[in-house]
Amino acid sequence: MSKRSLRVLVLVVSTLTIYPGAKAQEKALKKINWGVTSLSAGNWILWIAKEAKIYEKHGLDVHARTAECLS
Repeated sequence: MSKRSLRVLVLVVSTLTIYPGAKAQEKALKKINWGVTSLSAGNWILWIAKEAKIYEKHGLDVHARTAECLS
Protein backbone atom coordinates (compact mmCIF):
# COMPACT_ATOMS: atom_id res chain seq x y z
CA MET A 1 0.00 0.00 0.00
CA SER A 2 1.45 3.35 -0.98
CA LYS A 3 1.86 6.23 1.44
CA ARG A 4 -0.82 8.25 -0.35
CA SER A 5 -3.47 5.54 -0.16
CA LEU A 6 -2.57 4.93 3.50
CA ARG A 7 -3.06 8.65 4.23
CA VAL A 8 -6.44 8.62 2.50
CA LEU A 9 -7.51 5.55 4.48
CA VAL A 10 -6.45 7.14 7.77
CA LEU A 11 -8.29 10.34 6.87
CA VAL A 12 -11.52 8.50 6.03
CA VAL A 13 -11.42 6.33 9.16
CA SER A 14 -10.66 9.28 11.43
CA THR A 15 -13.44 11.35 9.85
CA LEU A 16 -15.99 8.60 10.43
CA THR A 17 -14.95 8.10 14.05
CA ILE A 18 -14.67 11.78 14.95
CA TYR A 19 -17.89 12.87 13.23
CA PRO A 20 -20.57 10.24 13.93
CA GLY A 21 -23.05 12.22 11.84
CA ALA A 22 -20.93 11.49 8.79
CA LYS A 23 -21.59 7.76 9.09
CA ALA A 24 -25.23 7.76 8.15
CA GLN A 25 -28.20 10.01 7.77
CA GLU A 26 -30.20 10.44 10.97
CA LYS A 27 -33.34 8.29 11.05
CA ALA A 28 -36.44 8.73 13.13
CA LEU A 29 -36.35 6.65 16.31
CA LYS A 30 -38.79 3.75 16.62
CA LYS A 31 -41.00 4.36 19.67
CA ILE A 32 -41.40 1.48 22.13
CA ASN A 33 -43.25 1.33 25.46
CA TRP A 34 -41.60 -1.09 27.88
CA GLY A 35 -43.65 -1.98 30.92
CA VAL A 36 -42.47 -3.65 34.11
CA THR A 37 -44.60 -4.69 37.05
CA SER A 38 -42.20 -3.60 39.78
CA LEU A 39 -38.93 -1.88 40.40
CA SER A 40 -36.47 -4.61 41.27
CA ALA A 41 -32.82 -5.45 40.68
CA GLY A 42 -33.82 -7.56 37.69
CA ASN A 43 -35.25 -4.52 35.94
CA TRP A 44 -32.39 -2.08 36.53
CA ILE A 45 -30.82 -2.81 33.16
CA LEU A 46 -33.75 -1.09 31.46
CA TRP A 47 -32.98 2.23 33.15
CA ILE A 48 -29.21 1.84 33.02
CA ALA A 49 -29.34 1.30 29.25
CA LYS A 50 -31.74 4.22 28.86
CA GLU A 51 -29.44 6.56 30.82
CA ALA A 52 -26.45 5.37 28.79
CA LYS A 53 -28.42 6.13 25.57
CA ILE A 54 -27.86 2.62 24.26
CA TYR A 55 -31.41 2.41 22.88
CA GLU A 56 -30.99 5.65 20.93
CA LYS A 57 -27.73 4.34 19.50
CA HIS A 58 -29.70 1.45 18.00
CA GLY A 59 -32.58 3.60 16.71
CA LEU A 60 -35.07 3.05 19.55
CA ASP A 61 -37.00 5.54 21.64
CA VAL A 62 -37.86 3.46 24.73
CA HIS A 63 -40.37 4.72 27.30
CA ALA A 64 -40.02 2.78 30.55
CA ARG A 65 -43.34 2.37 32.34
CA THR A 66 -44.09 0.85 35.74
CA ALA A 67 -47.43 -0.68 36.52
CA GLU A 68 -48.93 -1.13 39.94
CA CYS A 69 -50.37 -4.54 40.64
CA LEU A 70 -53.93 -4.49 41.88
CA SER A 71 -54.81 -7.30 44.27
